[in-house]
Amino acid sequence: MENLIADEPLEELKKGKNLLAFSAGIDSTALFYILIDCAIDFDCAIVNYHTRKNSDKEVIYAKELCEKYHKKLFIKEAKIDQKNFEANARKIRYDFFEKIIKDHSYDALLTAHQLNDWAEWFLMQFCKGAGFFELNGMRYVERRENYKLIRPLLKTSKEELQNYLNDRGIVAFYDESNDDRRFLRNRFRADFTDRLLAEYKAGIKLTFNALQNDRKRFETSDATKSFSKLTLVDKNAIDAAHQVDIAIKKLGRLTTKNERAKIEKGEDFIAARKIAVCFTDKAIWIAPFERAITPKKFREECRKLKIPVKIRAYIFNAKITPDSIDIP
Repeated sequence: MENLIADEPLEELKKGKNLLAFSAGIDSTALFYILIDCAIDFDCAIVNYHTRKNSDKEVIYAKELCEKYHKKLFIKEAKIDQKNFEANARKIRYDFFEKIIKDHSYDALLTAHQLNDWAEWFLMQFCKGAGFFELNGMRYVERRENYKLIRPLLKTSKEELQNYLNDRGIVAFYDESNDDRRFLRNRFRADFTDRLLAEYKAGIKLTFNALQNDRKRFETSDATKSFSKLTLVDKNAIDAAHQVDIAIKKLGRLTTKNERAKIEKGEDFIAARKIAVCFTDKAIWIAPFERAITPKKFREECRKLKIPVKIRAYIFNAKITPDSIDIP
Protein backbone atom coordinates (compact mmCIF):
# COMPACT_ATOMS: atom_id res chain seq x y z
CA MET A 1 0.00 0.00 0.00
CA GLU A 2 1.28 3.45 -0.89
CA ASN A 3 1.91 5.53 2.21
CA LEU A 4 -0.98 7.97 2.36
CA ILE A 5 0.91 10.24 4.76
CA ALA A 6 3.74 12.42 3.42
CA ASP A 7 7.23 12.04 4.93
CA GLU A 8 7.29 15.39 6.76
CA PRO A 9 4.13 14.92 8.85
CA LEU A 10 4.92 11.23 9.38
CA GLU A 11 8.22 12.12 11.05
CA GLU A 12 6.51 14.75 13.21
CA LEU A 13 3.82 12.28 14.29
CA LYS A 14 6.47 9.97 15.72
CA LYS A 15 7.91 12.65 18.00
CA GLY A 16 5.21 13.34 20.56
CA LYS A 17 1.75 12.90 22.03
CA ASN A 18 -0.98 13.32 19.41
CA LEU A 19 -4.66 14.32 19.58
CA LEU A 20 -6.83 13.50 16.54
CA ALA A 21 -9.76 15.79 15.72
CA PHE A 22 -12.29 13.07 14.91
CA SER A 23 -15.71 13.47 13.28
CA ALA A 24 -16.57 9.91 12.12
CA GLY A 25 -16.61 11.20 8.53
CA ILE A 26 -14.66 9.70 5.64
CA ASP A 27 -11.50 11.76 6.14
CA SER A 28 -11.05 11.43 9.92
CA THR A 29 -12.10 7.76 9.93
CA ALA A 30 -9.53 7.00 7.24
CA LEU A 31 -6.89 8.92 9.18
CA PHE A 32 -7.77 6.96 12.33
CA TYR A 33 -7.06 3.64 10.61
CA ILE A 34 -4.02 4.96 8.71
CA LEU A 35 -2.46 6.04 12.01
CA ILE A 36 -3.14 2.55 13.36
CA ASP A 37 -1.46 1.06 10.26
CA CYS A 38 1.58 3.31 10.79
CA ALA A 39 1.80 2.45 14.51
CA ILE A 40 1.36 6.11 15.47
CA ASP A 41 0.11 6.68 19.01
CA PHE A 42 -2.85 9.07 19.39
CA ASP A 43 -6.10 9.86 21.21
CA CYS A 44 -9.32 11.40 19.87
CA ALA A 45 -11.63 14.35 20.43
CA ILE A 46 -15.07 14.90 18.89
CA VAL A 47 -17.62 17.72 19.01
CA ASN A 48 -21.37 17.00 18.79
CA TYR A 49 -23.21 20.08 17.48
CA HIS A 50 -26.57 18.25 17.41
CA THR A 51 -27.31 19.69 13.96
CA ARG A 52 -27.87 16.48 11.96
CA LYS A 53 -29.80 13.26 12.43
CA ASN A 54 -26.57 11.25 12.63
CA SER A 55 -24.78 13.49 15.15
CA ASP A 56 -25.45 11.23 18.15
CA LYS A 57 -24.70 8.09 16.13
CA GLU A 58 -21.32 9.54 15.13
CA VAL A 59 -20.40 10.05 18.79
CA ILE A 60 -21.46 6.46 19.59
CA TYR A 61 -19.32 5.24 16.68
CA ALA A 62 -16.36 7.24 18.00
CA LYS A 63 -16.80 5.70 21.45
CA GLU A 64 -16.91 2.18 20.03
CA LEU A 65 -13.88 2.74 17.82
CA CYS A 66 -11.78 4.26 20.60
CA GLU A 67 -12.76 1.52 23.02
CA LYS A 68 -11.83 -1.16 20.48
CA TYR A 69 -8.38 0.36 19.84
CA HIS A 70 -7.76 1.56 23.43
CA LYS A 71 -7.79 5.28 22.65
CA LYS A 72 -8.91 8.03 24.98
CA LEU A 73 -11.90 9.98 23.68
CA PHE A 74 -12.81 13.54 24.68
CA ILE A 75 -16.38 14.66 23.85
CA LYS A 76 -17.82 18.16 23.62
CA GLU A 77 -21.58 18.72 23.48
CA ALA A 78 -22.41 22.04 21.81
CA LYS A 79 -25.47 23.80 20.50
CA ILE A 80 -24.92 26.97 18.48
CA ASP A 81 -26.93 29.44 16.45
CA GLN A 82 -27.14 28.72 12.73
CA LYS A 83 -26.09 32.31 11.98
CA ASN A 84 -22.36 32.28 11.11
CA PHE A 85 -22.47 28.58 11.94
CA GLU A 86 -19.14 27.60 10.37
CA ALA A 87 -17.15 30.35 12.10
CA ASN A 88 -18.81 29.74 15.47
CA ALA A 89 -18.42 25.97 15.17
CA ARG A 90 -14.74 26.33 14.34
CA LYS A 91 -14.14 28.54 17.38
CA ILE A 92 -15.91 26.11 19.71
CA ARG A 93 -14.02 23.20 18.17
CA TYR A 94 -10.55 24.73 18.46
CA ASP A 95 -11.15 26.15 21.94
CA PHE A 96 -12.10 22.61 22.99
CA PHE A 97 -9.07 21.02 21.33
CA GLU A 98 -6.66 23.58 22.75
CA LYS A 99 -8.00 23.10 26.28
CA ILE A 100 -7.47 19.35 25.99
CA ILE A 101 -3.96 19.93 24.68
CA LYS A 102 -3.16 22.21 27.60
CA ASP A 103 -4.78 20.08 30.30
CA HIS A 104 -3.38 16.75 29.08
CA SER A 105 -0.02 17.86 27.65
CA TYR A 106 -0.51 16.85 24.03
CA ASP A 107 2.19 17.96 21.59
CA ALA A 108 0.18 17.97 18.37
CA LEU A 109 -3.35 18.34 17.05
CA LEU A 110 -4.07 16.20 13.97
CA THR A 111 -6.73 17.21 11.47
CA ALA A 112 -7.92 15.19 8.48
CA HIS A 113 -7.67 17.94 5.84
CA GLN A 114 -6.88 16.30 2.51
CA LEU A 115 -5.88 17.27 -1.02
CA ASN A 116 -9.39 18.33 -2.06
CA ASP A 117 -9.55 20.67 0.97
CA TRP A 118 -6.15 22.07 0.05
CA ALA A 119 -7.17 22.76 -3.55
CA GLU A 120 -10.48 24.24 -2.37
CA TRP A 121 -8.69 26.58 0.05
CA PHE A 122 -6.20 27.61 -2.65
CA LEU A 123 -8.90 28.47 -5.18
CA MET A 124 -10.99 30.39 -2.66
CA GLN A 125 -7.98 32.50 -1.63
CA PHE A 126 -6.95 32.93 -5.27
CA CYS A 127 -10.36 34.39 -6.09
CA LYS A 128 -10.21 36.80 -3.12
CA GLY A 129 -6.96 38.46 -4.21
CA ALA A 130 -4.47 36.63 -1.98
CA GLY A 131 -0.69 36.80 -1.78
CA PHE A 132 1.85 33.99 -1.68
CA PHE A 133 1.47 33.11 2.00
CA GLU A 134 -2.32 33.14 1.92
CA LEU A 135 -2.34 30.91 -1.14
CA ASN A 136 -0.02 28.62 0.77
CA GLY A 137 -2.12 28.77 3.94
CA MET A 138 -2.48 25.01 4.39
CA ARG A 139 0.65 23.20 5.50
CA TYR A 140 1.64 19.74 6.65
CA VAL A 141 3.02 21.05 9.92
CA GLU A 142 2.11 24.41 11.43
CA ARG A 143 3.74 25.46 14.69
CA ARG A 144 1.39 27.29 17.00
CA GLU A 145 2.15 28.82 20.37
CA ASN A 146 1.65 25.72 22.53
CA TYR A 147 1.36 22.86 20.05
CA LYS A 148 1.87 21.73 16.48
CA LEU A 149 -1.06 21.52 14.06
CA ILE A 150 -0.39 18.57 11.76
CA ARG A 151 -2.37 17.77 8.61
CA PRO A 152 -1.06 14.30 7.68
CA LEU A 153 -3.33 13.72 4.66
CA LEU A 154 -2.73 16.84 2.57
CA LYS A 155 -1.13 14.90 -0.27
CA THR A 156 -4.01 12.40 -0.40
CA SER A 157 -7.25 12.97 -2.31
CA LYS A 158 -10.78 12.29 -1.07
CA GLU A 159 -11.08 9.56 -3.67
CA GLU A 160 -7.94 7.83 -2.39
CA LEU A 161 -9.25 7.92 1.18
CA GLN A 162 -12.62 6.49 0.11
CA ASN A 163 -10.82 3.71 -1.78
CA TYR A 164 -8.74 2.99 1.33
CA LEU A 165 -11.91 2.53 3.40
CA ASN A 166 -13.66 0.51 0.68
CA ASP A 167 -10.72 -1.90 0.37
CA ARG A 168 -11.01 -2.64 4.10
CA GLY A 169 -14.76 -2.74 4.30
CA ILE A 170 -14.83 0.25 6.67
CA VAL A 171 -17.97 2.37 6.70
CA ALA A 172 -17.85 6.07 7.64
CA PHE A 173 -20.58 8.66 8.07
CA TYR A 174 -21.34 11.21 5.37
CA ASP A 175 -21.96 14.82 6.40
CA GLU A 176 -24.86 15.98 4.24
CA SER A 177 -24.01 19.63 4.98
CA ASN A 178 -21.21 19.18 2.43
CA ASP A 179 -23.92 19.36 -0.24
CA ASP A 180 -25.38 22.65 1.00
CA ARG A 181 -24.61 25.26 -1.67
CA ARG A 182 -25.23 28.10 0.77
CA PHE A 183 -21.64 27.54 1.89
CA LEU A 184 -19.02 29.01 -0.43
CA ARG A 185 -16.59 26.14 0.12
CA ASN A 186 -19.23 23.66 -1.07
CA ARG A 187 -19.83 25.62 -4.26
CA PHE A 188 -16.10 25.73 -4.97
CA ARG A 189 -15.84 22.01 -4.33
CA ALA A 190 -18.74 21.04 -6.57
CA ASP A 191 -18.08 23.48 -9.39
CA PHE A 192 -14.28 23.58 -9.54
CA THR A 193 -12.12 21.59 -7.13
CA ASP A 194 -13.45 18.07 -7.69
CA ARG A 195 -13.36 18.52 -11.47
CA LEU A 196 -9.79 19.85 -11.47
CA LEU A 197 -8.52 17.02 -9.29
CA ALA A 198 -10.28 14.41 -11.40
CA GLU A 199 -8.25 15.54 -14.42
CA TYR A 200 -5.06 17.15 -13.06
CA LYS A 201 -4.41 15.53 -9.67
CA ALA A 202 -0.76 14.59 -10.31
CA GLY A 203 0.19 18.11 -11.43
CA ILE A 204 -1.70 19.74 -8.58
CA LYS A 205 0.18 17.57 -6.08
CA LEU A 206 3.50 18.65 -7.61
CA THR A 207 2.50 22.33 -7.47
CA PHE A 208 1.53 22.19 -3.80
CA ASN A 209 4.74 20.37 -2.95
CA ALA A 210 6.75 23.10 -4.70
CA LEU A 211 4.84 25.81 -2.82
CA GLN A 212 5.59 24.12 0.51
CA ASN A 213 9.30 24.00 -0.32
CA ASP A 214 9.33 27.65 -1.41
CA ARG A 215 7.68 28.69 1.84
CA LYS A 216 10.26 26.80 3.91
CA ARG A 217 13.02 28.72 2.14
CA PHE A 218 11.34 32.02 3.02
CA GLU A 219 10.93 31.01 6.65
CA THR A 220 14.61 30.16 7.06
CA SER A 221 15.67 33.50 5.59
CA ASP A 222 18.36 35.44 7.46
CA ALA A 223 15.99 38.43 7.40
CA THR A 224 14.26 37.08 10.51
CA LYS A 225 15.79 36.85 13.99
CA SER A 226 13.87 35.39 16.93
CA PHE A 227 14.26 35.83 20.67
CA SER A 228 11.74 33.49 22.34
CA LYS A 229 8.38 34.95 21.22
CA LEU A 230 10.00 38.19 20.09
CA THR A 231 10.77 38.41 16.37
CA LEU A 232 12.73 41.08 14.49
CA VAL A 233 12.46 41.40 10.74
CA ASP A 234 14.85 43.39 8.57
CA LYS A 235 12.63 46.22 7.29
CA ASN A 236 14.50 46.32 3.98
CA ALA A 237 14.18 42.60 3.25
CA ILE A 238 12.35 41.82 0.00
CA ASP A 239 9.94 39.50 1.82
CA ALA A 240 9.63 41.59 5.00
CA ALA A 241 5.83 41.72 4.92
CA HIS A 242 5.63 37.96 4.53
CA GLN A 243 8.07 37.43 7.40
CA VAL A 244 5.89 39.58 9.67
CA ASP A 245 2.89 37.50 8.64
CA ILE A 246 4.78 34.33 9.56
CA ALA A 247 5.80 35.71 12.95
CA ILE A 248 2.20 36.59 13.79
CA LYS A 249 1.03 33.13 12.75
CA LYS A 250 3.65 31.54 15.01
CA LEU A 251 2.03 33.42 17.88
CA GLY A 252 -1.24 31.70 17.02
CA ARG A 253 -3.11 34.24 14.90
CA LEU A 254 -3.88 34.85 11.21
CA THR A 255 -3.58 38.44 10.00
CA THR A 256 -6.65 40.24 8.72
CA LYS A 257 -6.86 42.16 5.44
CA ASN A 258 -6.72 45.44 7.37
CA GLU A 259 -3.64 44.32 9.33
CA ARG A 260 -1.86 43.25 6.15
CA ALA A 261 -2.51 46.70 4.72
CA LYS A 262 -0.93 48.25 7.83
CA ILE A 263 2.12 45.99 7.44
CA GLU A 264 2.53 47.09 3.82
CA LYS A 265 2.26 50.77 4.87
CA GLY A 266 4.63 50.35 7.83
CA GLU A 267 2.03 51.33 10.44
CA ASP A 268 2.21 50.09 14.05
CA PHE A 269 -0.77 48.07 15.32
CA ILE A 270 -1.91 45.64 18.01
CA ALA A 271 -3.43 42.47 16.56
CA ALA A 272 -6.49 41.33 18.54
CA ARG A 273 -5.09 43.15 21.59
CA LYS A 274 -2.56 40.36 21.89
CA ILE A 275 0.30 40.88 19.41
CA ALA A 276 2.26 44.13 18.96
CA VAL A 277 3.72 44.97 15.54
CA CYS A 278 5.98 48.03 15.54
CA PHE A 279 8.21 49.66 12.95
CA THR A 280 11.53 51.43 13.49
CA ASP A 281 14.05 52.77 10.98
CA LYS A 282 15.63 49.41 10.21
CA ALA A 283 13.50 46.73 11.86
CA ILE A 284 9.98 45.45 12.33
CA TRP A 285 9.29 44.16 15.85
CA ILE A 286 6.67 41.49 16.64
CA ALA A 287 5.95 40.28 20.18
CA PRO A 288 3.08 39.46 22.54
CA PHE A 289 1.47 42.69 23.73
CA GLU A 290 1.89 42.86 27.49
CA ARG A 291 1.87 45.41 30.27
CA ALA A 292 4.44 45.93 33.00
CA ILE A 293 5.74 48.55 35.38
CA THR A 294 9.37 48.89 34.34
CA PRO A 295 12.27 50.59 36.14
CA LYS A 296 13.62 53.88 34.86
CA LYS A 297 17.02 52.35 33.98
CA PHE A 298 15.33 49.72 31.77
CA ARG A 299 13.20 52.34 30.00
CA GLU A 300 16.23 54.52 29.34
CA GLU A 301 18.17 51.59 27.91
CA CYS A 302 15.25 50.74 25.60
CA ARG A 303 14.99 54.36 24.51
CA LYS A 304 18.66 54.49 23.55
CA LEU A 305 18.31 51.28 21.55
CA LYS A 306 15.10 52.59 19.91
CA ILE A 307 13.06 49.62 21.14
CA PRO A 308 9.37 50.42 20.52
CA VAL A 309 7.31 51.25 23.60
CA LYS A 310 4.69 48.57 22.90
CA ILE A 311 7.41 45.89 22.78
CA ARG A 312 9.19 46.81 26.02
CA ALA A 313 6.82 45.16 28.50
CA TYR A 314 7.25 41.77 26.83
CA ILE A 315 11.05 42.13 26.83
CA PHE A 316 10.97 43.06 30.52
CA ASN A 317 8.59 40.23 31.51
CA ALA A 318 10.57 37.70 29.45
CA LYS A 319 13.80 38.84 31.18
CA ILE A 320 15.47 39.63 27.85
CA THR A 321 18.39 42.01 28.29
CA PRO A 322 17.84 44.88 25.82
CA ASP A 323 21.47 45.08 24.71
CA SER A 324 21.46 41.33 23.95
CA ILE A 325 18.97 41.85 21.09
CA ASP A 326 20.70 41.80 17.70
CA ILE A 327 18.84 44.64 16.02
CA PRO A 328 19.14 44.73 12.20
